[in-house]
Amino acid sequence: AGILDGEGSIGFNVRRRHQTGRGKAKSHILPWVSVGSTSLEIVQHCHKVCLRFGIQSNLTRANRRTTANNTVWQWCVAGAKRVSCLLPLVIPYLILKNARAIAVLSFIESRKTTGTNKTYTGHEWNLVHSTRKGSSETTRETPYVQ
Repeated sequence: AGILDGEGSIGFNVRRRHQTGRGKAKSHILPWVSVGSTSLEIVQHCHKVCLRFGIQSNLTRANRRTTANNTVWQWCVAGAKRVSCLLPLVIPYLILKNARAIAVLSFIESRKTTGTNKTYTGHEWNLVHSTRKGSSETTRETPYVQ
């Protein structure tokens, strides 16, 4: 939880998934939790903790470097099932990203009742937007359509 609060991101990856039959772009919202760091040990620790709880995660070298030309390592848990297993374990200990984690879990619960193949509701889009407000991550994310 401390690593997530300091070095991590909790939110959504929003992508244009495909063109519909009527020519409109349909979005796909993927809940995710990630940590990017120049310390391989930090991201390896996150990966090992997930393994202990049976949560699948990815550990990769990012396609970017720091301004000092250091390698950036990325740990990521993606998808509603995996994220919904991880977040309840860390929410009680999060300080800075607690509200984002709760919003992501609320989105996942909403999709269970709405249906995963249905159009996203206004409430679900509001939850996505709430995780991006006041975030330095906003500038790195790609724009999306509603």
